[in-house]
Amino acid sequence: MVETDHQLGFKGTRILGLSEHYLDYASPAELLENERRSAPSPDLPLTALCSYDGSAVLDQGLHETLIRLFEFHDEIIGKGLAWSRKKP
Repeated sequence: MVETDHQLGFKGTRILGLSEHYLDYASPAELLENERRSAPSPDLPLTALCSYDGSAVLDQGLHETLIRLFEFHDEIIGKGLAWSRKKP
């Protein structure tokens, strides 16, 4: 997908994922593996936005899974929370 976009003249690709629905069909381990595989690579012109309803994840008792999801994202924005791993 990214390569095709580049060939068409786009300078980058953007992806939006409403990922908490993944838990309706997969295990927390599968979700984490999917996020690990989808983590952006520094050599790809790709912007990805993963959207999770944290309350829904917590309601399923997946507190540790929610925290582990942070490992795969450079920036986290939530209610009362904004965090970045990127260096200024």
